[in-house]
Amino acid sequence: MRQGIQKGVNRFFCRQRGFTLPELLVSLGITAAIGSMLAVAIFQMTNFTSRGNAQLANSGDQRGSMEWLARDIHMAKTTDLVDAAPPVSSMTLNWTDEYGSVGTSHSAAYSLVGTELRRTYDGQTHTVSRNVSAVNFSLNGKIITVTLASADDKWADITAQVSHQFYLRPS
Repeated sequence: MRQGIQKGVNRFFCRQRGFTLPELLVSLGITAAIGSMLAVAIFQMTNFTSRGNAQLANSGDQRGSMEWLARDIHMAKTTDLVDAAPPVSSMTLNWTDEYGSVGTSHSAAYSLVGTELRRTYDGQTHTVSRNVSAVNFSLNGKIITVTLASADDKWADITAQVSHQFYLRPS
């Protein structure tokens, strides 16, 4: 009986065959091809996401700076811009808040320092926008035109330019 079991086990294992070297090489090649395609897809997805984030940051910076400019220009009664003169890269706005008989004077200056648009309000400076390549301010009557151009420092082809017109507050 024991010998019969032994013969059955031997016959079972003798019929078992392993993988041949060409079969292993083909399976490794297929696995490598799938892995490389997956790696390329992940790289492209990461690259696309990074590029989209840069575009969003660029447009968000521009939108934020235009909001600060709109707020200050609408409050301003005077500016250092010369009417009908060529555009300049800095501007100062002045106004007075009047509450009852007390008036408080304010000043907001905008200037391009390197690639940052900076706002100095009543002596305190902060950055309004980054990656700015050019800013121009011009005055025509009571209308101030602001043109802001920006480019991302990592993605050279991500650029944007916006131009808005704002009215000064009547004197």
